[in-house]
Amino acid sequence: MTRLAGFVAATLTAFALWGGDAKGAKEVRCEGEYPWHLQGVATDGTNIFWTFTTVLVKTDLGGKVLCKDEIPRKCGHMGDLCCKGGKVFVGMNLGVEKGCRVGDEVWEYDGATLKLLKKHPTPEAVWCNNGIEFFDGCFWVITSAPRYCRYNMVFRYTPDFRFIRCQMIDSGWTNLGVQTICLYGDKMLFGCYGESKDPVQPHPSCTLVVDGKALANMNVRRSSEYPAIVPCEKRVEKNTAEGMLVLDGRLMVAHGIRLSPPAERQHQRGLSRWSCDGRRCDFADTHQQGGFDMDFLSVGWIWMYVGAGLMLAEILTPGFVMFFFGLSAATVGALVLLLPEAFHLSFMWQLALFSLFSLVYIVTLRRYVKDIFIGDNGKSRTFADEFSGRAGEVTQAIAPGVPGRVTVGDSEWDAVSAVPLAAGTKIKVLSRHNLTLTVEAV
Repeated sequence: MTRLAGFVAATLTAFALWGGDAKGAKEVRCEGEYPWHLQGVATDGTNIFWTFTTVLVKTDLGGKVLCKDEIPRKCGHMGDLCCKGGKVFVGMNLGVEKGCRVGDEVWEYDGATLKLLKKHPTPEAVWCNNGIEFFDGCFWVITSAPRYCRYNMVFRYTPDFRFIRCQMIDSGWTNLGVQTICLYGDKMLFGCYGESKDPVQPHPSCTLVVDGKALANMNVRRSSEYPAIVPCEKRVEKNTAEGMLVLDGRLMVAHGIRLSPPAERQHQRGLSRWSCDGRRCDFADTHQQGGFDMDFLSVGWIWMYVGAGLMLAEILTPGFVMFFFGLSAATVGALVLLLPEAFHLSFMWQLALFSLFSLVYIVTLRRYVKDIFIGDNGKSRTFADEFSGRAGEVTQAIAPGVPGRVTVGDSEWDAVSAVPLAAGTKIKVLSRHNLTLTVEAV
């Protein structure tokens, strides 16, 4: 029993999952470079199909690319896949909106051209559709699971994607549930990520081995032979979470090569891609190729926009304080944009920096900067003061306690007055509060 290790855009090498001998196994290498990372592999016996996060690739058995289909990242996150009747079925994670899952799907492609044919909703897979396999006349969809849940779940559907039931597997907790699925002989294999640093239940990446007969018959009858929850026969410490397939009777397992975290952060302006030739991994910055992924950098721009907004808000507020909050936000944004590796911090740490800069600026700079805007009369020379004394005309009658409208220059404003003023009355502006002027007749 052997396994295939593939590089993220690329290499498959035989490996023994448990026992057996991997000698003499060939290596298969997928041409090209692809964004994010490898999600799954499958074969129809003639070709190999590879899913990266946003790209479905078809190659021959030697790894030569025949065709591919790429989707925008906002459209979904591809998972593991399977082949059936000349079609390719891909588990699609459509993400979360307002704290709830959007409703994941299985996308059906033409196996010859990779043309998208149909989208099959799988809303029952509430923990995220991670992949799919065909077995016992049905499709089986794998998902993530709640943290520290003892059971993993697989959802069974008819060939036309009518939901049958959710099957629970007594596997013990696995980080992020199940990522890949593959039928190997009479066993169903599930690839799972590990979490060695988890403070409660650390565990390595692993492969769950489940009796296929028990899994299938569980949905037909319940008996002492097939209890309500299917047991996990083995939990093998082999990482198969990036794809498995069976080729020439051998189990092949795919693995991707990723950039180190510092290198990924260094190139945040481009979409992370990995080019693999079996010996090295090259980074491609797609900023010059027309692609651009804001990702972490978008946070920096948000800080800049917030800073500009707070500085403008100083016009509407007294005390000359909002300006320094805006300056602090702009400082955090500039640090994130210009030094992404040094300031690749969580939002809470960025908020802490914002608070620190705000305090420092207000304590050290406010007095000096405020003096620039202070005249002989001791009043701040703000935008609001520029309206005082300007002439205008009433366009909508004003009564005490009932605002009207006036024209001042080329603009029309809400206005209030201590005495009634009819439309057409010439007025003078006394003051401005936010977007309302206080006026009197002239």
